[in-house]
Amino acid sequence: GEPRSYPSTGSAVLLPLKNLKVSAIEAEVLVCGGALKGSYLQSLKGTFLAALDTCARIKITDSNPEWVMGTMPLARVMGDMILLPNGNLLLINGAGPKTAGWEQGRDPVMSSILYRPDNDISSRFEVQNPTTIPRMYHSTAVLLRDGRVLVSGSNPHTFYNFSGVLFLTKLSLETFSPAYLDAKFDNLRATIIAPKSMSGI
Repeated sequence: GEPRSYPSTGSAVLLPLKNLKVSAIEAEVLVCGGALKGSYLQSLKGTFLAALDTCARIKITDSNPEWVMGTMPLARVMGDMILLPNGNLLLINGAGPKTAGWEQGRDPVMSSILYRPDNDISSRFEVQNPTTIPRMYHSTAVLLRDGRVLVSGSNPHTFYNFSGVLFLTKLSLETFSPAYLDAKFDNLRATIIAPKSMSGI
């Protein structure tokens, strides 16, 4: 019932597909965050409403699909969702009370959230270690080949502003390393055992 498209910008992803050899493949979509109705107009008057803390999930291949709602530990608008190699998702970047739009954001959400789609609905979310850099309007994230997530950007201004504003334009890059990159899992990683020469792969 609440908007999740611009300027109430939520984020969405197609969950990993399973059972690809069956005749009828199941597909699910997850939509998280956004902003309350009227948030943008209220922000123009200096009132910043809380972002949405809900995720909506729907199996679009069902004959009569229905939304299943979940609650995130942190409300978020303008976030990014990244599919991770192990089938989990990372929700990162964005802000709490605000909407998308020039200068319309407040309270950056510094901690990302891990979402485990196969867990019970009560244990799907886990807050991760925070960043120190606000990633607001016009920030982005992408999965790297080594399993890290590259995070960049943030420019809630018409032009580049590096001083005298609430949130500076950010041209920096940083990476987030999910828990699966911990050294204790090194023995579980795939390794190239052939060819044993110095061949490039």
